[in-house]
Amino acid sequence: MRANEPIEELIAKLKARPSTDLDARVHRGIDAAQAARTGTRHTSQIRTLGELIMKTRSTQWAAAAAMVVILIAAVAVLDKSAPRAFGLERVIAAFNTVRSLHVKDFKPDQQEPNEFWIVSDGQGHVVKARYNLPETEDGPKLITWTPQGSELWFKQKRRYLTYQTKRIAMCSPAFTIPSSSCSTK
Repeated sequence: MRANEPIEELIAKLKARPSTDLDARVHRGIDAAQAARTGTRHTSQIRTLGELIMKTRSTQWAAAAAMVVILIAAVAVLDKSAPRAFGLERVIAAFNTVRSLHVKDFKPDQQEPNEFWIVSDGQGHVVKARYNLPETEDGPKLITWTPQGSELWFKQKRRYLTYQTKRIAMCSPAFTIPSSSCSTK
């Protein structure tokens, strides 16, 4: 049959009258052709796995035993392959080895965040600190601190200031050490 041939003319050429017998033969032919094409059997010939298992009492017990064995094997394999979660002790030990810290302080009214870098020695004492303050009352600043002193760079004013006093360490804005000796200038 071609796409441009009318179906009525083809039926007339067959000279066959529709009947239930013809209808059943056509459907059997279609089912056989589809089964041969896909390699499957008709649904009435297929037995499901559930039907085969439920047929006798011995197959039911065998299927139940097989499921239990598979479950035990899966638990044994997964138990050995799953990594153990490390405990709080490992977190504390890892935290104690941290020697530097970088903090970004985002504020809603600022374009850029304030940034702080702090480096410590093996005993936990601060060795170096650096502050990048993009918005302050007198413009953006870059502050570096060591125990020997501090250096301030006023970016907008293009000025450089050096302090050589230990009092700055106590009054530094990055450290939250309460000190009554800090002046609020």
